[in-house]
Amino acid sequence: MSDFDLNEITRHLREIQKNVPKRENETHQNETIYLDFAKWHNCLFENCRIIIEYGYFSLVGCNFIKCGFESPTGSPAYAILTVNNLLKENKTK
Repeated sequence: MSDFDLNEITRHLREIQKNVPKRENETHQNETIYLDFAKWHNCLFENCRIIIEYGYFSLVGCNFIKCGFESPTGSPAYAILTVNNLLKENKTK
């Protein structure tokens, strides 16, 4: 197993975050949208297919109307959702 340098990972993520595009005041209708690697501000999504693969995005003041959300099997976001669901199931037992 390899060692992880948390400071190096944090520095790298901050560098990536500086370059993430900001999408503002957009309206999306009947589209397939990949949320990853963007900062979404005050956007409207209506009847869209929303795909999240990595979970690296931000939403501020966005609205979703009749949208479906997906995380492809095997993606990092799917793995997180799977673990989250397992933890929820364990709490209810």
